[in-house]
Amino acid sequence: MDVKYNFLSVIALGSFNPAILTPDFLKAQGIWSAHENPQGTSTPVFSDLKFGDISFFAELERFQVMHKGIKDFHKSPIVEASYKYLEILKHTPLLALGININVNLIKYQDSSAIRAIFEDPIMEIAKYTEKIEEYQIDTKAKIMKDKRETLAINCKYYIDAGVSVSIDLKRLNGEMVLNFNQEVENIKADKSRVRLIYDNYHNIYKRFVTFLETIKE
Repeated sequence: MDVKYNFLSVIALGSFNPAILTPDFLKAQGIWSAHENPQGTSTPVFSDLKFGDISFFAELERFQVMHKGIKDFHKSPIVEASYKYLEILKHTPLLALGININVNLIKYQDSSAIRAIFEDPIMEIAKYTEKIEEYQIDTKAKIMKDKRETLAINCKYYIDAGVSVSIDLKRLNGEMVLNFNQEVENIKADKSRVRLIYDNYHNIYKRFVTFLETIKE
């Protein structure tokens, strides 16, 4: 089974002022200074700036930084850039913060683990994740000629108070899309929690790699 990297993204939910998100603001605050001329626009309700493979996006209730065409998840600059942005705008009301590591699994049929997970999601997927007592598992399937085929699986579990992991597996055009998400909740009650993605990114990436290596078998 081969792995094709798609993107890394950091997403914050809360109340934002998109007009603040401009190339000049990013440069002046030391958040992002790139040689590429940015493409996009900044308005009071919607801002979308692209610096090559890296984009900054804001609307009234969501802020996102995304790195497409990524070669090395561990070395992407967007985790630090997103943290700097949110730290500088520390009076912005925040609800939650999440990070997504997204890849395509090519020739996934070679993996006995993935075959087992899609044959019996509820019993099998927990074998390949951390030893947690409680999981929430959702599936999407189609039934043809009395045969059920699982198309997508989501497995969510909590690793700490208000910190969850969600693993999405979806069949798409002959490949398997894996999205690994870690989310921090309750930021409104404790603003210091905005650091948890930035401070723990090494462990988040390690958790993703461990799961990926396990299902390759």
